[in-house]
Amino acid sequence: MNDLPLTLPPGLTWALWHELGPSSRGPEPIPHWLVTQDAVDRELGIIKSGKEAEAFLVERTTWATDDACLLVRKTYRPEHLQPRRATTDMDLGRLSSRDLRALENKSLYGKFVLSQTWPTREFRTLVTLWEAGVPVPYPVGQNGADIWMEYVATPDGSPAPRLSDHRGDDLPAIAEAVREAAVRMSAAGIVHGDFSPFNVLVPEPGTISVIDVPQAIDATSTTGMSLLQRDLDNFTAWFARRGVALDADDWFGDCMTHAFR
Repeated sequence: MNDLPLTLPPGLTWALWHELGPSSRGPEPIPHWLVTQDAVDRELGIIKSGKEAEAFLVERTTWATDDACLLVRKTYRPEHLQPRRATTDMDLGRLSSRDLRALENKSLYGKFVLSQTWPTREFRTLVTLWEAGVPVPYPVGQNGADIWMEYVATPDGSPAPRLSDHRGDDLPAIAEAVREAAVRMSAAGIVHGDFSPFNVLVPEPGTISVIDVPQAIDATSTTGMSLLQRDLDNFTAWFARRGVALDADDWFGDCMTHAFR
């Protein structure tokens, strides 16, 4: 660290890793491709702009070496963290009594809680799913309104297409991967909340990566089971239109068996 500059050139920021607490860093084992030591981030451009957050492509490199990796930084918009929106949408049952009082009183600490809750919830969901073997982008870290995660790409480095845009003869294999992902999510106690071909990427033939999990909820709740049944019905219909058969009822039953195991 003695050879590192005190200030960085414009456009570069020090990457956060060791500075993050254990609960805000990605799970072990750390992927071999992830740069963590003496690293800097350079924002390359915006990938997606939504009503809740923006996603940026970030290049992370080790200072003075050629080690590098590409990440996605998801940054929640400030307006999505406002009290009315946050307390309406987020799971208040996960907050402590102190946090709930701070939200109600709109104190300075309450504002801090708001700035953390949505990103923290999404990051922890990604960690849980990753550890359960669900194919999701590796969750690199979370700090404030920012979440860093794996950039899911095709073998040539291009952004992985959404399943909704995918064309190929590997749909039977993808259907099986989608089915298995839903079962594994249920076994982890999680329902995606918006599981669809728009939230599944296809990085390589026959493989998937599940994205956009901020709306994930308890798989054993009434709402969770209802959303899961809806999403599985829709997925089954989508695959059927493309000549791939899935049994939605059998799929749902398999998910529930694992959720309540």
